Amino acid sequence: MAVIRGVTGSGAGPLIELLHRRGACRRLGHASRVSADELAVVISEVCRDAGARAMLSAALGATTDGLGAERVCAALRETDRSSAHQPLLHEPSRGQA
Repeated sequence: MAVIRGVTGSGAGPLIELLHRRGACRRLGHASRVSADELAVVISEVCRDAGARAMLSAALGATTDGLGAERVCAALRETDRSSAHQPLLHEPSRGQA
């Protein structure tokens, strides 16, 4: 998966900069200052360059451990256990996937 990213919020800048330094995304700057033509040029460049797509994909893959969804679900389950509200997530019964 190749990533082309513009910053949309004030908190996203440092993450985008880190991903850019690691070669995991193409940084465009703040989304409100990127024209449609500039975006089209970058998308076209990445679409035409299989090597660049492969490098972006590999670099992005190296930034994750693939366990993010499991951590989110575990945190939600823990929140459910400590809450008096109806659980958000239900643990599957034995024998069910």
